[in-house]
This record gives sequence, C-alpha cells and structure tokens, in this order.
Amino acid sequence: MPAKQLIPWTDLEARTKAILDLLKRVQGDAELRRHCLSSPDYVRQIFIDMYQLDVPASAILSFVPEGDLDTGKGPNKGSLVLEVPPDGTINPGDLIDYVRCTYIEWTKEKELRRRLGLPELG
Repeated sequence: MPAKQLIPWTDLEARTKAILDLLKRVQGDAELRRHCLSSPDYVRQIFIDMYQLDVPASAILSFVPEGDLDTGKGPNKGSLVLEVPPDGTINPGDLIDYVRCTYIEWTKEKELRRRLGLPELG
C-alpha cells in the first residue's frame, strides 16, 4: 500500500483543524500533555502521524505550561515567542512582525511599538 500523501503545512484549514483537535486531546489527557510539554519533536511527530501534515523541518512546535500566557494569574507572567529576523534586511519599523505569539498585553501593537521606541503605524 503506497504511503499517504502529506497535507502541505501551508493548508491553513487543515492546520487549524489539527491544532484545535490536538488542543482538545491535550486538555483531556495528562500523559499526552506531559509529552507535549517536554518535547517539541513529539509534537511535530503528532502533526505528521495523526494529522498527516507535512511539517517543515524549520517549523518549531512548542507547548508552554497552562497559565504561562495568562497575565491574570499574577504579575510578570506570560511567555513571549520571537522569531529571529534575517540579517540586517528588515526595516526597524517592521521588526514587530517577528513577535509571533504573546500574552494579551503584548498583542497590543500600539503599546508594543511605544515600548520599543518604534513609530506608530498610519
């Protein structure tokens, strides 16, 4: 039997369905949750094996502990995910595009631009 064709990672509908399904599974399975928290490679393999998604080698799939993104659970809480921009090719005003996933306070682009000393957008 031939190997099943993997779905391109760029298929946002398939990727969104996989993400939401995995989150449902993780919330109800402590063992799965533990594995997902401890190994990005484990998470990658889930997306390949369970959801037949062709995950690029460069993609980093990572879980953070519950509450880590929730500023309501205490001061100075919240993870910040930043993507390294290419060497010297990005306009400083566009660097905000490399802030990928953050807790709610940081998602306010205007506030983040102010904190970074960047000009406001139009």
